[in-house]
Amino acid sequence: KDKALVRNGGRADTHLWSQDKTHATVCVFAPAHTRAKAVSVSVRGGELTVEVRGNEEGRTPWLRRELKYPVTVDEDEGVDWELKDHGEGRIVKVTLEKELPGMSKLPALQVASSVVMWWKCVFKGDEEIDVTAIEDRPANRGANANAWKEAHEQFREMIKDHKPMEIPE
Repeated sequence: KDKALVRNGGRADTHLWSQDKTHATVCVFAPAHTRAKAVSVSVRGGELTVEVRGNEEGRTPWLRRELKYPVTVDEDEGVDWELKDHGEGRIVKVTLEKELPGMSKLPALQVASSVVMWWKCVFKGDEEIDVTAIEDRPANRGANANAWKEAHEQFREMIKDHKPMEIPE
């Protein structure tokens, strides 16, 4: 059941997380009695804050952690989240839009759509995953892995006898 919630991601004591090419999803564990009207979620200054008002533990905020990587937040809409049942309790499922570091300052560059940054973890200080083992990476998809390897071998063969050429001024 948790497989989709940790796809290309991981798990910690307070949350599960997953990612695809453009988004990361954090599922924060919440008490079973949690109601949506008692929850608020925000991202400010690189920190994700999840409030669960009226929780029996009296924790406030319920979770506040510094994100490892930058995210894009719509100033009008805020952060996309939903409350879902999960086993004996509930989860606050937060969807974060990944931001490529440095790319937002270069709007003329259209490389962002072809560049993928896989996250090693969602919060600073969390255990990191091996991003080279992510199953959604093209190099890890069976036939693609072989095609990639063959292309590399062909390229190496092609350039092994390459001789530099002079370019006239």
